[in-house]
Amino acid sequence: MKRYAIILISVMFIFCMLILSGSFASAKETLSNVDSLKNMYRQILTTADKNKDGKMSVDECMSMPIDKNHPKQNCLSWDDNRNGIITEDEYIKYFMTKD
Repeated sequence: MKRYAIILISVMFIFCMLILSGSFASAKETLSNVDSLKNMYRQILTTADKNKDGKMSVDECMSMPIDKNHPKQNCLSWDDNRNGIITEDEYIKYFMTKD
């Protein structure tokens, strides 16, 4: 009986480790995506921030040719709380939740 319990516990341990290894890989990939999005936001901010206040307003964003077909739609979509300023967190949230 002890032998079967040890085998069962061992199998459960291995199964849990396999599940966790997949979770860690997924978390690492997500962090990599966030880092890429942060870099993209900073590049856009460097170009868009015309008054050099360290913030990207929706108006400044719309003056950039990000997407010539839909610049207003993109900029407004990024401003999640609709306060007229697109923060790094809002930008990342938009792309991380976009399907």
